[in-house]
Amino acid sequence: MSRGRLAPFLALALFPAALEAQTRQTEQASAAAPVEDRSEWQLRADSHFMAYAVQTPRSPVRLARRRFVQTVGFSQAIRLGDLRAPWTVRVAFDARLDQELGDVCTRDEEPRCLRETDVASRRDFQVLARITRLDLPEARVEIAPPGGRHRLRLGRQILFDPAGFLRLDGARATSELARWASVDAYAGLFAHEASFGGPDGFMLQGDLRFDLPDDLASERAPFVAEPTRTWVVGGTLSVGDARVVRAELVGREVRDVGGAVAARRAGFALRSRPVDPLGLRVLAMWDPTDGTLVDGVAEVELRTPRGLVRASGRRSEPRFDLGSIWAWFDLVPTDVLSLDGLLRLGPRWQISGGARARWTRLDAPVLDAGLDLGLDWRRGSRFFGIGGTLWAGSAGETAFIRVDGGRRVGVAELYTRGSVWHFAHPWQETLHGTSVALAAGAAALLTDHMRLRFELEWMHNQVAGHRVRGLASLTLRVWR
Repeated sequence: MSRGRLAPFLALALFPAALEAQTRQTEQASAAAPVEDRSEWQLRADSHFMAYAVQTPRSPVRLARRRFVQTVGFSQAIRLGDLRAPWTVRVAFDARLDQELGDVCTRDEEPRCLRETDVASRRDFQVLARITRLDLPEARVEIAPPGGRHRLRLGRQILFDPAGFLRLDGARATSELARWASVDAYAGLFAHEASFGGPDGFMLQGDLRFDLPDDLASERAPFVAEPTRTWVVGGTLSVGDARVVRAELVGREVRDVGGAVAARRAGFALRSRPVDPLGLRVLAMWDPTDGTLVDGVAEVELRTPRGLVRASGRRSEPRFDLGSIWAWFDLVPTDVLSLDGLLRLGPRWQISGGARARWTRLDAPVLDAGLDLGLDWRRGSRFFGIGGTLWAGSAGETAFIRVDGGRRVGVAELYTRGSVWHFAHPWQETLHGTSVALAAGAAALLTDHMRLRFELEWMHNQVAGHRVRGLASLTLRVWR
């Protein structure tokens, strides 16, 4: 991280290529003694361009697409007052532009390209299709008094607690009351897709609220609701010491304008690590609307220098935006038991595996179980791995085996992989069969900031027949 003033930021953001020329790394000692600066900043930019094509003789459609993704991030910390115990103001900003290019065209005698974003094309138009997405994950200011035990964040921010992920436009305050107690509270607007720079992730399930094109009749998209302000308030109270037990009490409520409840959560999480190898965790979250346990986890983990073993049980029941049509569907819980492990056989070999059993109830009980097993070897830049999965039960039988390997040759990393899937679908016999895939590729770090990758994949299955996919990508990563 370099230090300086805010003046060069705009020029650097507009011309990220200049960053590479101006960024250098050195291990030489500084000629002058370090200075106690009141400001530290960092600017970073990632550019990613990918082109891919997919074609199969059984389909008249050929995909030839290109994708450009540009991310820009900036952070700055400013210290105010006495530098021995300063007030700290931090600014963080992240933006992401995702642009789709290219066409999806048919290979008929009269070729035709699909027009998914053209409202006038009643045959092709897809209301959820986006060729340009602007995402603003974070844009916030943080204020911390001396000592760093209390913080106030204002603006767009991403939160994660036992109630789940949340992207918030609002305020969040955290306070460490003592070594064994802390409080975290937040309130503001739920950042959904209709918000400026809003995401399509971290949304309430079933929440499709955004503005339709002016020339699109609403009956062509009956599942899309008009945008509305959605308020959220919540918090976490943490008490205890994780060496004995650390408890978190969690609550969250989401309401639309007018007071309609969109989602509610209340529950607790317990963590304990009485000795270093042993970890214990319990989580329980309820929906206070009807008192249903929507997420429950009990987990035991044993970790040693040679590997780990983890056993867990989980119950989850889906929940949707209570103002959407999906909330009227019958919801059923799913119970999963898992046992996973990893064992290191010296510095180069390791074995990993797991067993799972899942139970739910639709018209009749659905029970299935599966096993995973893998063996991997690595020596320097060379690696080899083999693994497989077996799954059987009411939802059908599945078997999978994979082999992969690679090594470095000069500046390039060469790799290859192969896999065989076998499916037995319980309801659609046309989906029964075996899928075989082979792929080979190369990735090269051309400079400290530039990475180039190529991949070619062939696949064959009963549904699509032969399919060939080509991929090329270029990534530029710079920071200052």
